[in-house]
Amino acid sequence: MTNEASARMLSDPRVVKALRVAFLVLIYVLAASAGYNGFYSKWGLRDAEPRFSIVMMLEGRADRPFVYRQFVPQIANAVDRITPASVKAKLTKSLIEPSNRLVADTRTELKKGVADNPAYALRYDIVYLLGFGCFVAAMGLMRWLCLRVGASELAATTAPVLFALAFPTLLAVGGYFYDFSELLLLFAAVCLATGRWRWLIIPLAVIGADNKESYLFFVASLAPLLITSRRDYAGMAVWLLSLLAAGLTYLLVRSMYAGNPGGTVEYQLIDNLKFYANPLSLLKITVTYGLPYPAGYSLVSVAAIAVTAVLGWRTLPDRFRRHAIVAAIINVPLTLLFAFPGEMRNLSLLYPSLVLLMAGAVDRLNPVLASVGAESA
Repeated sequence: MTNEASARMLSDPRVVKALRVAFLVLIYVLAASAGYNGFYSKWGLRDAEPRFSIVMMLEGRADRPFVYRQFVPQIANAVDRITPASVKAKLTKSLIEPSNRLVADTRTELKKGVADNPAYALRYDIVYLLGFGCFVAAMGLMRWLCLRVGASELAATTAPVLFALAFPTLLAVGGYFYDFSELLLLFAAVCLATGRWRWLIIPLAVIGADNKESYLFFVASLAPLLITSRRDYAGMAVWLLSLLAAGLTYLLVRSMYAGNPGGTVEYQLIDNLKFYANPLSLLKITVTYGLPYPAGYSLVSVAAIAVTAVLGWRTLPDRFRRHAIVAAIINVPLTLLFAFPGEMRNLSLLYPSLVLLMAGAVDRLNPVLASVGAESA
C-alpha cells in the first residue's frame, strides 16, 4: 500500500474508529490473558479439591456454600446436554489430546486430570473459556463505566488493564472460576444502575445470586446509584424488586442443595481477628505469575490501594462515593465473619469502586507524570 493510499485510509473516520476498537480489544485480550493465566496456573479450576472440585461443582455434589455458585456449571452442563453426540465426540477427542511440550497438560495446555477426562473435557473447557470471556467483557464494562463518571480516555482505558494485571494478587489466597463471572455481573449492575435500563438489574439479580450468594448484598449497596432522589419511586421499586429477586434465588438454590455436606456459611471471625491483629501478616509473600509477589493483603498492596483511594476519591461523583461507602460498610464485616484470613477476593463488592478510583488516580497523576517527562526530555 502506498503512502498516499495509507493517508487516504487513515483520513476516513470509520477506518480510524475501527482501528481504535481493534487495538483496544487486542490490548484488553492480552491483559486479560496475562491475568487469567496468573489465576489458572496457580489454582486451575480447583481440579482436585476434596470439597469443591470442578467435577463436584459440575455434578452438584460440592460442599455448601461452594455448591451454591452454580451459574457457570449450569451453562456448561446445558451446552454439554444439547451438543449432538457426534459433535461432542469429535470435540472431546481433540480436547483430551496431550500437549506436545508439557507432560502435565493437554494440547490446549490445560491441566491434566479432569481436562483430559472424556466425561468432563468439554464442560471443563466451557467453564475455562467462560471465565476468560467474562474477564474480557468485564474490562469493557469497566472502561465504559469510567468514561460514564467523567474519567479521561487515557484513564478509562488504563484502569481496566491495571486491575486485570493486579487481579491475580487479589486471588492470592484463593481463586475460583466464578470470581470472573462475578466480576462481569458486578460491573454490569453498576453500569445498568447509572442508565435508563436500570430495570434490567431485576433479572440480572437472579443471575448474580445464582452465581454467588453475596450478590444479594451487592444489590443492597446499589441504593445510592439506583435511587436518585427521595421522589425517585421507580428507582426504589427497582432496588426493592432486585433485592427480592436475589433473595428468592438464593433461597431456591439453598433449598436445592440442602442435603449437601457443609454449612450455609463458614465462620472465620476468630481466625480473622488473629490474622489482622498480627502486623507480620502484612509481610506475606505469594507466588503470582511464577514469581514471588506481595500477597493481596500485604504492606505493599495495602499501601498501593490506600494511595489509589486518596488520589481517586475526589474524582468520584457524590453518588458513587456513597455507593463505595455503603459497599464497604456491608463488605468489610462480611469478610471478617466469613472469609478465609487474607482472602482479599471477598472484598469483591468494592471492585467497581476500586476501578473507578484507579481511573481517578491516573487522571490525577497524568499532569504530574507529563511534567516530569517534559523536564527529562
